[in-house]
Amino acid sequence: MPPAVATSAEPSTSAVPRGRRRLRTLWRRVHLSLGLVAGLILAVVGASGAALVFAEPIVRAEHGPALFLDGAPPSPAWPPVEAWMARAQARHPELETILVVAAPHAAPLPAAVPLVAGHLRHDPGAPEEHGVVAVDAASGDPRGFIVIERSWWGFLVHLHAALMVPPYGLFATAVAGVLFLISAATGVYLWWPRNDRTWRQALTVKSGASGRRLLLDWHNVLAVWLLVPLTAAILSGVYLLRPMWFDWALAGVSTLRAPAPGLLAPAPVGACPGRAGPDRALAVARAAYPDLSFRLLIMPEKAGAPYQLSLAPPDAPHRVQSTELWIARDCPRLLFARTGNDLSGAETLKSWISPIHARFALGPAGQALMVLVGLSLPALFVTGLWLWVAKFRTRARRG
Repeated sequence: MPPAVATSAEPSTSAVPRGRRRLRTLWRRVHLSLGLVAGLILAVVGASGAALVFAEPIVRAEHGPALFLDGAPPSPAWPPVEAWMARAQARHPELETILVVAAPHAAPLPAAVPLVAGHLRHDPGAPEEHGVVAVDAASGDPRGFIVIERSWWGFLVHLHAALMVPPYGLFATAVAGVLFLISAATGVYLWWPRNDRTWRQALTVKSGASGRRLLLDWHNVLAVWLLVPLTAAILSGVYLLRPMWFDWALAGVSTLRAPAPGLLAPAPVGACPGRAGPDRALAVARAAYPDLSFRLLIMPEKAGAPYQLSLAPPDAPHRVQSTELWIARDCPRLLFARTGNDLSGAETLKSWISPIHARFALGPAGQALMVLVGLSLPALFVTGLWLWVAKFRTRARRG
């Protein structure tokens, strides 16, 4: 609830024990301080997040012919990714290093066609940019090219996650999220009905209220009614930015499977006839999981690193049901698998983080709620700041 003084009708000081008055003063100062620090950042994050709910219409308006094709044939369950990559780089030689190959609707960028994405060639000292080649699923030919950093979608994503200043903005956004959660907890304490104040009074705007009291009521009511979805959105966002802040705790109460570092070490020189290309890696995955379909391939960036593949049932709605594979690059063998139908409690929770952050995993209703939650953050900041300024002016007039 940044950065308000989230109090309603305060009881007279004589009716409140001295110790509790001091505690409320402390929580009020904590709430105000954290709100001022984190509120502006989260106002930007919330507004851009509300805009990203409309990511597909935005992308369609800007890149529709390249990324969306009515009546397009379905992408193959096990596509020839090497051919897609070769044709993408032949048509767009500025795509220097390929990082990801994605099936339709599998990448963060909304698209109904396969995508090949990676680093663009750039001069030393110039900002790094990323390019995405849209691929025709039937022919394998490129059908469009997008520079992420020069698109409206890319602008909104960078603003939402990193305030346009990565990597520092990523850290600042995560810290602001944590400060929000603390501020929300102190705000709930200050708002909580006590003495003669009823729950109905606490959950509604007082009839006939005006001025600062009306603004305070609206601030409190907005924050309290949206507290659960606000907390879910902020907490999931912080996790996506800094999963290491949480994984140690999750691992303490459940199982988080990951390949051991030694398992991913490259094979000795000469132990294998040659490196496994992406198509051979997909062949290994298909042999192990023939009933699943290709979803995403992450290329190794370091020497000896494995391929990472994401597979899913053909009708899977989102990544919750995905199976993650690590496949050796130097030898065509499966190193580690985390199957989508055999997840631990912690792994299941992690798999739901992205759907929750995108639209609360509730479809169109979740989209509408996310817009409301996103816009509530700048509203809470502005109303809270206004309340603080008004109170400061009142004290200044009193001398």
